[in-house]
Amino acid sequence: MKVLLITYHPLLRVNGGTEMYKKIMKSFHADELDWLSTGYHTKRETYDDVTQYLKLEVNSLFFLDYFQRFLTKFPASIFYYFWYYRIYVKRVLKELYKRDLEKYDIIWVEHVKHNIYIAGELIRNGFQVHLSNNDDCSVNATFIENQFFLLDRFRKNLENCRSADFISDAMRKYYESLGLTLRPSIQIWLNEKYIRGNRNKFSSQYINILFYGNPHGLSPMTSFIKFIVSNSNLRLTIYGPAYLSRFISEKNNIFLNSFTDKKTLNSVLHKATFVYVPYSFKNSYKIVVSTSLPSKLIVALQLGVPIIAHCPKYSSLYRLILDYNLGLVIDSKSVGSDFLKKINSVTELEYEGWSHNCRNYYDSHLDPDMQINNFKSLLKLEYN
Repeated sequence: MKVLLITYHPLLRVNGGTEMYKKIMKSFHADELDWLSTGYHTKRETYDDVTQYLKLEVNSLFFLDYFQRFLTKFPASIFYYFWYYRIYVKRVLKELYKRDLEKYDIIWVEHVKHNIYIAGELIRNGFQVHLSNNDDCSVNATFIENQFFLLDRFRKNLENCRSADFISDAMRKYYESLGLTLRPSIQIWLNEKYIRGNRNKFSSQYINILFYGNPHGLSPMTSFIKFIVSNSNLRLTIYGPAYLSRFISEKNNIFLNSFTDKKTLNSVLHKATFVYVPYSFKNSYKIVVSTSLPSKLIVALQLGVPIIAHCPKYSSLYRLILDYNLGLVIDSKSVGSDFLKKINSVTELEYEGWSHNCRNYYDSHLDPDMQINNFKSLLKLEYN
């Protein structure tokens, strides 16, 4: 099987939405996979562990890509359509068709931004196209709904592609709710494997809560910080951006650290009682929080650390935590006495049950080896 991967991001930058590409790439032999990126190219960073794959570059597109970023500020603008689609996308397709595309059994496309148009052209020309709808795609959901012609293309791609993967089952259901009849699809989300070890016993007298990364919802997090400060038996350890220090007036039980490496994160996760995951309550982020899956959640589940999800009831995170009994939820922006009673009444037996459920969910849904096998099986699938 020969595969061409087409990404938008030229450097496979390390973030939640694109990390999966690098891991799947490394599961292929060098002669099985070629890689082409359609975004502009810089030399700010490189990844030596994927350089064995032929990187086919679409050249001389920096100005056009920069210009389209400006035009996206004008929803459904006719200027956006003619300049972005007629010039930029057509230029990418012209460069793309210079390649011998017939030699590829599958063209695997990161289904975001102008790649939506590119995937549509490839599908219409009879190529076997697999679409990856990752975290960035949920962020794009509001954008593509503003660009009505882009949403129409997006829908047609999902209905006519060979196969697809989604970052969460909630995302797949969201697109089905738009009336789409989806082709064969799977959920896929890959993260690093961390070392499982012995965890501290639960004690309601000393509850160590961990947050790491960038907060998806700043308003609920500031409310949570105030709640922690007023309860001495709770401790919040943060590995995140320095600007959070503005919201921490007293630091007796809150410890702010800069971002850390994976080895340190593995160590602090084993000492954590809960991992705190905030989600935005803003209506403008409703599509995003109802379809996405945060990467910090996956690491916690793997190590059996129960979750405190601070999120609206319509979010995918809220449903996941309750459906699989993975921890506690706060479903309002403010954190009040009801949650204090809830967390102080947790028993050791209840806590161990959550921890066990977290590991089980990871092993049955998110194990990287299992997901890579599922992905490759989907690519090899034959159907009418």
